[in-house]
Amino acid sequence: MLNIFYEYQDLLITLSTFSIVLFVVSVLLSPYLASKIPVQYFTPHYQVKPTKNIAIKWLKNTFGTIVLVLGVIMLVAPGQGILTILLGLFMMEFKAKRQWELTLVEQKIIFKSLNWLRVKNNHPPLQR
Repeated sequence: MLNIFYEYQDLLITLSTFSIVLFVVSVLLSPYLASKIPVQYFTPHYQVKPTKNIAIKWLKNTFGTIVLVLGVIMLVAPGQGILTILLGLFMMEFKAKRQWELTLVEQKIIFKSLNWLRVKNNHPPLQR
């Protein structure tokens, strides 16, 4: 049994290091990203303005995709997986995004968690 651990020792060390780094990054990045959501973003009358600059849109979508993938990894590794997935989705621009966001934020635990992150970063809670 111990032979398996010795055989895959390098892989286990690499995955453990990656997991720890991912956890630290998510703990540091999540409150910042949650604080960037406008307070009235989830109210029915809020109008989302699409980004017109293609370079900025590409950067937002690329960074959002990276954060989304990290969130999916955090579902099995230590970290705030679901919140990180949400924050990645919030950064990206795609069709039906608004409906997804509103549906997800209707979940009390998600809304409460986002507001907890905002308050932790000295920002007012989100409104619905």
